[in-house]
Amino acid sequence: MLSQRMFSPGFHWERFSDGSFAVAQETEYAFSILNGDGSERLHVRRGPPARVTTEDDRQRARDEARADADESTSPFVRNSIDERIEKMTFAESIPRITGLAVDGSDRLWVGVSEQFPGETERIDVYQLDGTLLGEIRDPSVFPTKFYGTGRAALLDRDELDVQRVVVLQLRERSGT
Repeated sequence: MLSQRMFSPGFHWERFSDGSFAVAQETEYAFSILNGDGSERLHVRRGPPARVTTEDDRQRARDEARADADESTSPFVRNSIDERIEKMTFAESIPRITGLAVDGSDRLWVGVSEQFPGETERIDVYQLDGTLLGEIRDPSVFPTKFYGTGRAALLDRDELDVQRVVVLQLRERSGT
């Protein structure tokens, strides 16, 4: 069985309506806006900086995997998860960007991990020119998909762990 590498930086990208792209692929909080031809238009860096993976981070990842094993009634699945836990390897630092999304007004939404690896704990919203418009401290509103300029869809789970789609109407607050 192959080992599972935890906390490796992801490759995130989203397309803007003018054909340009936002790309994030580092452990640091950094992303680039690329023109349609692949040339870099701008590069944005922001805090928090990447942080070193701790033993607490490693143990939390193991515990989460172990919880999956405990929920299974299949001995095969439990053994498979136990083997995966034994073979887990960990990146040296925790990536800060958890995802990118572009809304219908060409604003870039950046999911940010602050304390817990891989979890979106803050959402930063930027204009296409790299200007930070603000932060959203409710990670549950990080969109899965935008529709037009005023709606977003989120994938969620209800109290019975059934997946559902939640559609939100987005409104800008004036003066903030």
